Amino acid sequence: LVGRRGMGFLESGRKGIGEAESEVEKASVEMVISKFRSAAEWSKKVGYMNRLTKKGDLDKAIEKGLTLAEISQTRTQAQKYDSHQEISDALPELRHAEMVSTAATTYGGDVVKAYSEEIFKKMKPVRVGQLSKRIFAINPGTGDFENPEAMAAMMFAFDDKQLSKFLETHHQTGADTIEKVLDDLSGTVSNPAARGTWLNTANPRLYNYLTKGGGRGLVDIT
Repeated sequence: LVGRRGMGFLESGRKGIGEAESEVEKASVEMVISKFRSAAEWSKKVGYMNRLTKKGDLDKAIEKGLTLAEISQTRTQAQKYDSHQEISDALPELRHAEMVSTAATTYGGDVVKAYSEEIFKKMKPVRVGQLSKRIFAINPGTGDFENPEAMAAMMFAFDDKQLSKFLETHHQTGADTIEKVLDDLSGTVSNPAARGTWLNTANPRLYNYLTKGGGRGLVDIT
């Protein structure tokens, strides 16, 4: 009986999520935010949030005032319906504490490895296209990435299809960001050859894509 009740809760929640997504499929970002904040049911809030994520509007919503606290709380509720992956992939920083813990128990304390294995290697290209630009946010006080472990992990984990989708979404800013990441990882500044040497060792498939494949010339690594 308990199992049936649990299944009923799950099915009802997922139905509500799907209905909410459909309801605002063509609505403006402002309207989705308004509906999200006025909704009483978490399933509807999750549906509205997933709509923003799937349509690539999450960054615009943040610019319009949607807070990380609201997104994080919604992700927590979405986990109850196993409908949290869209939000999780768009904002990996929401899983930072989890990655630190996972690194300690599984990867010898290597947080970059945890991000690489648990998030980025599992991320489908379409989800890479939904990554928030917050992934490469810079701390104005230090000039360093806000989440350097996540940025480094992308370079270890991404294949050609994932990187292609990342650059399709973030264009020149994305390419410039990758160059900065590779500068950091290679311990150099504005040294394309050093970037390439590091990448060829760490991720040969990605290196070949950027030097010999369809991504040739997109990132300066030679």
